[in-house]
Amino acid sequence: MCYITATEFKNKLGHYMELSKTEDVIVIKNKGTATILINEDDYRLLLIERAKGMFEKTKKEVNYDEIINEEIMKRCEY
Repeated sequence: MCYITATEFKNKLGHYMELSKTEDVIVIKNKGTATILINEDDYRLLLIERAKGMFEKTKKEVNYDEIINEEIMKRCEY
């Protein structure tokens, strides 16, 4: 896990985007977390865990890829 300031992130964006493929990058602004960069695989795992919790009680068949893609589209405003 890597902690950096927002200024450092802005100045070396490409470097930290590449780094986020192998470890979490936490950007700090005004002594609080501004954002966290995680790789796509970790993000998919988080969404799958969330989906499992939502459907666990209903025992319905779950299409995790569909749920993940819908969530990504919502977050990216597509």
